[in-house]
Amino acid sequence: MTPRAVYVIIHTAKEDENTSDQDFRERVLSAIADLKRTSERIENKIERVEGRIEQVNEKVNSRLSAVEKDVTNLHGDVRWIRGKLEG
Repeated sequence: MTPRAVYVIIHTAKEDENTSDQDFRERVLSAIADLKRTSERIENKIERVEGRIEQVNEKVNSRLSAVEKDVTNLHGDVRWIRGKLEG
C-alpha cells in the first residue's frame, strides 16, 4: 500500500459520518501495518540488490587483477624482446 493510499483511506474514513472512532482507528492501524510490510519488502529487495552488487564488484575486481597481472607479464615480455633485438 502506498502512502497515498493510506492518506485516502484515512481521509475517506474521517469524512464518512457513519465511521465510528473504533473503525477509524482500525483502518489507520491496518494502513500502518500495510506500510510496514511494504517497507520490509523494499528493505529486503534493497539487501538482495546490494548483495548482487557486491558479487559483481568481486568479479570485476578479480578480473581487473587478472588483467593487471597479464599486462605486467606483457611488459616483461616486451622488455625481454627489446633486449634481444637491441642485444
